[in-house]
Amino acid sequence: MFVSVSTDGTGVREADDLQRLHVATDLDPGTAGAALRGAGLGDVDADGTARLDVTALRDLARAAATREDWDDAWRTMIDHAIGKGWVSDDGRTVQAHLAPPD
Repeated sequence: MFVSVSTDGTGVREADDLQRLHVATDLDPGTAGAALRGAGLGDVDADGTARLDVTALRDLARAAATREDWDDAWRTMIDHAIGKGWVSDDGRTVQAHLAPPD
């Protein structure tokens, strides 16, 4: 799964692929952060790491998902991120790197 951020809008893509998470964008980090904030999906911090709102991301991704086991796969993905230290202490955000779109 990834979050697409462009001048055309922001959205979740490939919601059934819970083996990866990143923000695909050609925008500079400040502009990408503003787009994520505007979409209610998170922000980009000063070091260029996206901090995605876990609840908002889940809601958007779940609406687009087609896998029958999606909820279990989501939990596995988030548990993995927790184990790696990529989820904030309060559980509200998950880190994702910025990458150019494919």
